[in-house]
Amino acid sequence: MKARTILANTALVALTVIPALSETPIRCSHQLPPQHEVAQVIEGWAAEVETLSNGELDIQLFGANALAKPEENIPSVAKGSFECAFSVNFQWGKTLPAMNVTLRPYAFSQPESWRKWPASEPAAYLEGLMEEKRLKNIAWLFQTRMSVFTSNGRPLAAPADFQGIKIRGLNPAFDTSLTAMEAATMTGSEVNQALSTAS
Repeated sequence: MKARTILANTALVALTVIPALSETPIRCSHQLPPQHEVAQVIEGWAAEVETLSNGELDIQLFGANALAKPEENIPSVAKGSFECAFSVNFQWGKTLPAMNVTLRPYAFSQPESWRKWPASEPAAYLEGLMEEKRLKNIAWLFQTRMSVFTSNGRPLAAPADFQGIKIRGLNPAFDTSLTAMEAATMTGSEVNQALSTAS
């Protein structure tokens, strides 16, 4: 019997499958290089888990895609290929598309929104969806409350600034926010051509 848990973050999500036997190593995959500030937080998390378990839990970190590609992390943990993975929310993909709600532009514009999030009704709803996947959320971590949008000639600081702008999309949930602000989204494969022709 395995207990499946998640360490979740609105920018980064950790899925963990903890084996019943404490002596089994817990392999954790993520895509970040060692110098990244979130990678350093993950290092601290692993050290704290080992300390609090009096060394009974052995957390082995595999950063910079050493164990799996970013898009493979969540499915791999769900299948039990390895025990733990950290992934940004949009990489939940078809496994749990609702995680994209935290990525909507202007959804979390103030730090106070993040402070209230862990005990909020939307967070509880997402945790319920996670449990349906046999995963349990153990913490919410936040990398940033900001997304930066740039445009040739002027900043995109308010929703009205997006009107008529052509911008690369991210995924359907994210893109609906851009189209609601009357921006025109394009796929990644269209970006180079659009930039080269200034269209």
